Formats: sequence, structure tokens, C-alpha cells
Amino acid sequence: MSLRDEIAQVCRQHDRFMAEQAREAQWSPYAQKSGPDHGLVFKTHENAPAPAADDEQPPSEGVRPYPADFDTVLRIMGEGVAMYAAHRLAPIERELAELRAKLDVLTTIMAGGTTKSADVIDLPDWRRRDVA
Repeated sequence: MSLRDEIAQVCRQHDRFMAEQAREAQWSPYAQKSGPDHGLVFKTHENAPAPAADDEQPPSEGVRPYPADFDTVLRIMGEGVAMYAAHRLAPIERELAELRAKLDVLTTIMAGGTTKSADVIDLPDWRRRDVA
């Protein structure tokens, strides 16, 4: 399956999900604009805090806090960013290679036709030999 096919598949799944959410919101009683009470909703609230759940457990290692398709979306986006960066950096890398080649030519010309860049010299022996 190519990258384009995977992107198209993920987009279709997202469109289906959004359409389903819109349908549910349309039939939700909270989304009604007019009703027998002319849009007024009467609610009774108690100020008592909700009881804490006793059996609440921390999430296990295998549980993800996001949908499984999210990994696919992230992978596809990462591949797309990498392809875009490679496409944008290719001309710069070619120009860098050309400049390095020109620098090598100029270094050779300045050195008098030889490719040697420097002479190797010995450093003076400055260490004291009588120290243990």
C-alpha cells in the first residue's frame, strides 16, 4: 500500500467519524433549538461533590490514551515531513558539494599544484625526565 493510499484511507475514516458525530449531535436533546419549553432547560443541581470511585486503577502498560489509528497518522505525517525536507534540502546539498569541489581546486592551486595542506612538525620535548 502506497503512502497516498494510506493517507486516503485515513481521510475516509476521519470523514466517516465526523459525519457520525454530526448525526449524533443532530439528534441529541441538547442540540434542539426549539421545543415545547421554547428553548428553556430547567435543571436541578445539588452542590454535594460526586462520590469518588473506589475501584479506580491506574492505566495498564498496554492501554493507549489515544486511538490505534493515531500511530498510523503520525507515521504518515512523519514520512511526509521527511520527504518534504529531503526535497527542499536536495538543491542546497548539491550546491554545497559544488562549493566543496571549488574549495578543493582553489586549495590545490594555492599550494602550488600539490594536494599537501600542511607540513608535519615535531613538538619540542618540554617534559622533565627526572620527575618520578
